[in-house]
Amino acid sequence: MMSDEEMKVRKMVGPDGHPYELIERPNKLLAKAGGFRADPERAARIQAKLSVLRDRYPDLAAEEVVKLRAAWRPFRETPSDAPTTERFATIAHDFKGQGGSFGYPLVTQVATSLCILLSYGDFAAPKTLMTIDLHVAAIEAIIAERLAGDGGNKGRELQDQLRVLLEACCPRQATPEIWRSV
Repeated sequence: MMSDEEMKVRKMVGPDGHPYELIERPNKLLAKAGGFRADPERAARIQAKLSVLRDRYPDLAAEEVVKLRAAWRPFRETPSDAPTTERFATIAHDFKGQGGSFGYPLVTQVATSLCILLSYGDFAAPKTLMTIDLHVAAIEAIIAERLAGDGGNKGRELQDQLRVLLEACCPRQATPEIWRSV
C-alpha cells in the first residue's frame, strides 16, 4: 500500500456540485528510467527507416527462407542433434518475430505454428516431419508471392490447412491456449 506521502489526493467538486477525490500516484517508472523522454524527431526517423525496411522485407526475407530451407534439411535427418535443432528453431523464431513487424502477419502466424511443432511435435512421426516441411514451404510461398497482411482468402485457407495438420501432430492438452493464436 502506498503511503499518503507518495500519493496526492485532491478534493474536487464536479460541475453538478458533487464532491470527488482525484488521486495522483507518483510515476515510479519515470524515476527508474532516469528522466528519459522520447524524442519525436528521432521516433520519426526510426519510423522512416522501418518503412524502408518494410518495403524491402520480401527481398530480405527471401534470403532468410534460403537459410530456413538449408537448416531444415539437416534437422530433418537428425532432429535429436541439439545444434542442428537450435539453428532451425532460431530461424523459425526470427520469422515469428519479423513478419508482423514488417506488414506480414501471415508469416508470423505460420512461423508461430512451426515453433509449436518444434516444441511439441513427435519428430519420429512422419506426419510431423511432413507438417514441418509444409510450414517451411508456406513461409517460402508467402514471401515469394508477397502476401502482405493476412493474405486474404489464400492466407485464410493456408492457415486453416496448417492448423488441421498442427492439431494432428501436437497434443491439444499440451498447448490448450495456443490454438487461439494460430
